[in-house]
Amino acid sequence: MTKPKRRTPKIRKLVVTTLGVLGYLSLLFQWLWVVALYLPLLLRSDLHDLFIPRPDTSQSTLHAIKIGGPDMLWLAIGIAVTAVVLIATIIILARLPMAIAKTGNKASETIAETALPIITHHNKIPLKQKRRLTARLVGYIKFCLALLPLAGLVGLWFTTFDLPNDIVVFVTLFFTLCTTVWFALQYLFATLLRVPSEDII
Repeated sequence: MTKPKRRTPKIRKLVVTTLGVLGYLSLLFQWLWVVALYLPLLLRSDLHDLFIPRPDTSQSTLHAIKIGGPDMLWLAIGIAVTAVVLIATIIILARLPMAIAKTGNKASETIAETALPIITHHNKIPLKQKRRLTARLVGYIKFCLALLPLAGLVGLWFTTFDLPNDIVVFVTLFFTLCTTVWFALQYLFATLLRVPSEDII
């Protein structure tokens, strides 16, 4: 007779999940920062012209468009649409952190499950051991994704960013530290609170 699976108390799982959500949010901002650093350089490079040709503005002509004043009906429609957009934005922003965390965790699990057969040399292992190895690989992947943007600092030796180098280094290190600390706290509290690895996002 198999023992019933012990459920994790909600408060313990909530603490670990919150730390994971903060870690994934910090990771998202960390990668957005890297994109913000290198995107202007890409747009100014010749590589951009290969994919998106620049428009020819030599013969462009500006046409003046006369717009009449809105009547009350269109004004009411505009206010209603604006209100709907604002409410939808608030709802999306409220659900966004958890959605980002779940998406990041799903991506990490997919990578871990893909790498697992290579690590086990395609040998069959018990389900419990498979879950343990997958959870461990997910942790390694999360920390690798947190440290990988540091490689973007190599660009300081080859190019000039739009921001001072001191700011580039400081912000990059700050995001890296935040992400690493959040994920480290998540696994620390998961160990202290005895939260199973399958409950860690």
